[in-house]
Amino acid sequence: MKTNQISKIRSCIAHDDIANAIKLLSIIAKDERLDEVVLQSARKYRIEKEILEGVISYENASITRNQITKALLGICREIDEHNIKLSLNVDLKEGYFLHQFPTGPMIEGYLIDDKLIEGYARLIPHRQAMGYINKANRLRKEADPDDKYVTILEPYSLLSPLE
Repeated sequence: MKTNQISKIRSCIAHDDIANAIKLLSIIAKDERLDEVVLQSARKYRIEKEILEGVISYENASITRNQITKALLGICREIDEHNIKLSLNVDLKEGYFLHQFPTGPMIEGYLIDDKLIEGYARLIPHRQAMGYINKANRLRKEADPDDKYVTILEPYSLLSPLE
């Protein structure tokens, strides 16, 4: 799934592993996005050569690296937006409305800060939260009634109330 690949690419960029980000992007990018990846790859290798030759200042090299990083993130965003548009074009008359969304998480769980989770836990009273969870589980089961592996939230996996 491209969403997971885009997450990996963003992780590479976050860890300043631009070479792997370019490599992964070149695998999933199509058409003009692929052309942009090739251009950014050429910029990266050219700037590295100029650094080794000592013909570019640290400041200019840093600016170029940041421009490359920003361009790669822009390509990731375009691919994400394209995938979302494709998923929203699903003919909802043919299937259940939940089928327009990915079946798995949109982002990796480790990317969600505990403070965000705790903030929501404080905002939503426990009884109300259980109502939301029950409704979400009911909708998920209605979407795929024959799927015995359907993902639902179990009450024991919820944080204890922070009220």
